[in-house]
Amino acid sequence: MNDFKYLIILFISLNCFFSTEVAAQGSIFTNLKNPVDIAQNYYDDKKFEQAIPYFHQAIDENKNVPDLIKLQLGECYYRSNKPSKAAKWLGEGLKSGGLDQPRFFLYYAEVLSSQGKYTEAGTFYTLYRKNTNEVSRPKNKLEGIYQLNTFFEDTAYLSVEEIFVSENSNIFSPYIYNDQLYGVSNKTGHPAFKGSVSDYDLFKFDFFNNETIKTELPSPINSNSHEGPLTFFDDGKKIIFTRTVTTKVKPQGVLQLFYSELIHEKKNKWSNPEPLSFNNDSYSCGHPAISEDGKTLIFASDKPGGEGGMDLYITFDRNGEWSVPVNMGDEVNTEGHELFPLLDDQTLYFSGNGHGGLGGMDIYRSIVHNTQVVKVENMGAPINSPNDDFGISFKEGQRSGYFSSNRPTKSGNSDKVFRFHKSLVPSPHLSGIIMDFDNNLKVRGAEILLMNESGEILEQFFGGRNAQFRFELERNRNYKLMARRKGFASEETVVNTSDLFVDNQLIKLPLVLESLLLQGVIRDKENSGFIEGAKVILVDETNGHFYEYTTGDDGMYDFIMEEGSDYSLFVTKEGFFEKTLDIESFGLNYGLISYTVDMNPVISGEKLLFDDIMFDEGSATLTEDAKTELNNIAKVLNAQKFYKIKFYVHTDSRGDAVENMKLTQKRARGIKNYLVLKDIDQDRIQAFGLGESEPINKCVDGVDCTEPEYMMNIRVEAELTY
Repeated sequence: MNDFKYLIILFISLNCFFSTEVAAQGSIFTNLKNPVDIAQNYYDDKKFEQAIPYFHQAIDENKNVPDLIKLQLGECYYRSNKPSKAAKWLGEGLKSGGLDQPRFFLYYAEVLSSQGKYTEAGTFYTLYRKNTNEVSRPKNKLEGIYQLNTFFEDTAYLSVEEIFVSENSNIFSPYIYNDQLYGVSNKTGHPAFKGSVSDYDLFKFDFFNNETIKTELPSPINSNSHEGPLTFFDDGKKIIFTRTVTTKVKPQGVLQLFYSELIHEKKNKWSNPEPLSFNNDSYSCGHPAISEDGKTLIFASDKPGGEGGMDLYITFDRNGEWSVPVNMGDEVNTEGHELFPLLDDQTLYFSGNGHGGLGGMDIYRSIVHNTQVVKVENMGAPINSPNDDFGISFKEGQRSGYFSSNRPTKSGNSDKVFRFHKSLVPSPHLSGIIMDFDNNLKVRGAEILLMNESGEILEQFFGGRNAQFRFELERNRNYKLMARRKGFASEETVVNTSDLFVDNQLIKLPLVLESLLLQGVIRDKENSGFIEGAKVILVDETNGHFYEYTTGDDGMYDFIMEEGSDYSLFVTKEGFFEKTLDIESFGLNYGLISYTVDMNPVISGEKLLFDDIMFDEGSATLTEDAKTELNNIAKVLNAQKFYKIKFYVHTDSRGDAVENMKLTQKRARGIKNYLVLKDIDQDRIQAFGLGESEPINKCVDGVDCTEPEYMMNIRVEAELTY
């Protein structure tokens, strides 16, 4: 789903906008003669469909046009939701590069995913990650591709069919309340692709003799504006819904949330809608999801300061007033977009394009604990597809429900609603994960006990690295579950299997941390990938005891630590520079200590950033961390005598440029001298002080920057050579 769809998904369906409203503005650039100039003006003005024919004309007239023209044409098709044509032109344009504008790598990866070409998409997600500051989105996308097979595990138990209303109906964002289906659709008598955001309202849908009848919700819920996704509470007597509002700051419109009450049930009369207190004229707040008691509200917003585009926020009813909304954090929110939340007890469902999936927008589920989200899971096929899938809602019992998608069908409509049904499995099974909710972490290596009602142990299972478990159970029986691990307090959980089916009961088995837990991940610093097979050794410096752990494919490690001890952490892996860390736990007796360890790979001919090679401020004196890092480099150089090494020492632009150059040259000499003391031949070492001459961001002389931005330029890079 392209950027405009996120705007429209907040309002209407993608294909509506670009047809007539933009066409009405279609002649403003035609006085230009050069097709490249005309195309560029439309492109810069975000009129992508208008730009397409002029880009084509430019290419037809000059076969040697710059690749950027082809890339921009591909982007126009991408943003117009035409993935096949987008793939053609983005692929053509990227044949000779694209490194200077890495967004094209992302666009190409997205359209390849939407075509089911996941291997090729992975290549371009990797290129995007290497050439941009984004972290979570490309990482999530690549992880999704690596575990692609798991997204198809439930296809045998799920049936999906389209609900057909009429050829002129676009429907999306289904919502079930009190067994009644609601949704967003084009107004009665208005064609589905007319193009105005005011053409879409809220409807209820009824089914008679294989026919779907849609009825508009009454005024003042629906109005001349666009009304979008809604949520009911208080037995259907109260509603919060989305409405498009034009403001002075945003004349094109923003989403705002409105509240109304049922004041006459028989006449279906509602009070005049009132805007919620946290609406803002400068950014959107829409797509409400409310808890059954009406006290917790989750919604989507592009409020500045979030993780990316549209993020999910949470707010609470405090004595009739909504609290200041809180961003739900980077476990759920990404650099992409998260939309269409649904809150069912503690389970949060939402749609987004920033996590790993099958392409476009996918539907996800997670557990909400207070304001935190625990473990986002893709709901897999056939609910998700390579196209855009969004806005899920369940019937009571969660064995069936509805969702919307723009996957191709015979109806030809852009956005459609689909009904799904989960079949009972012949032999029920119970799957789950062991969690410490207070610290929002998976508890690895725990023992899980399956017991009957009287507490007799039937089976034992060890959760291992992934903290997950699975038991085959008998129907119509009660079971008890309990997890246990050193350093954690256990609690029993009772499970009834009378109506167990695939994915219905994904148990979150609790453990409560009562001691100090050291947990982290080992990553490849070059590509942020997890390092499997890394040996992690924790040494208790007070008694010399040591504990060893070997990472799995998720790169994770954890240790229980004793109160009042000092620890060192050593990480080794063939092909990487060793890492050593001092673990500070003074004054702590329980809680979580997290350390992410980024290891530099031993790669010849490529510059690597060594964060730990630092100096005392304003001097050439190596810090203790720097000496530790240089010791690890010396081990590699002593073990591999054919390697040589070059160091590049940089500073930021603050201060005099000449003095900065002198300082980095002193620091470079200090690095070389230290390694010579470690028995490395000086002929194998080159060290260059480059001053402020090679910044990696905008922070040059005359530009005001934040402290973190300046600090990015104070760095030491190293390059191994033969």
